[in-house]
Amino acid sequence: MHPMAQVTPDMGREEENFRAMPYPVPGLEGKDVPGGFAAMNSATAKQPDHVLGVIPGSPRYTVYRDVTLEMADLLLRDVHNREEGARERDVTDLIDCFLMDVASIAATNDNRVRGMPIPGNSEGEVIRTDIAAVYNAYRATEAATATGANGDRGRQPLAPRPTPVRESRAPDFHGSRRPEYRTSRMSTVTIQ
Repeated sequence: MHPMAQVTPDMGREEENFRAMPYPVPGLEGKDVPGGFAAMNSATAKQPDHVLGVIPGSPRYTVYRDVTLEMADLLLRDVHNREEGARERDVTDLIDCFLMDVASIAATNDNRVRGMPIPGNSEGEVIRTDIAAVYNAYRATEAATATGANGDRGRQPLAPRPTPVRESRAPDFHGSRRPEYRTSRMSTVTIQ
């Protein structure tokens, strides 16, 4: 992803408008935090280009999202053409991976270790709950505009369900996933 964003014409110039500014984190708009609102900021991020890649509407985010959705369309085309090994679940998994990546970066200002369920990490559960809220906010935004390559809403039913990170996605921080959270069905599970 990094090389694709960097070769995009005028990316650097366009990104200058997004650098070193606090941006509200989708899904955490009402959270009470010191400083007034939950924010992500490239100036204080572990890796500035990661935060620039998750600010909705920013050039880098647009490249990342569009490449992910183009890949999803290609995978879905393979499913519809009954290519060997092609599964709708692959489309869901790809979109889930994108959403988890942007949510964990946005919720932690690219300091994802804050959400790890490790001994001594007193904020881990709160951060994972934040990641869930952010994941669901990005998911809702993308689902509302989900269209396939032909302008249809073909990939929307394959979007991952909203899900509480603290329960189902905590293992992602360790590199292993619980198989039961993967699904190609839409669900109404929400953060409480």
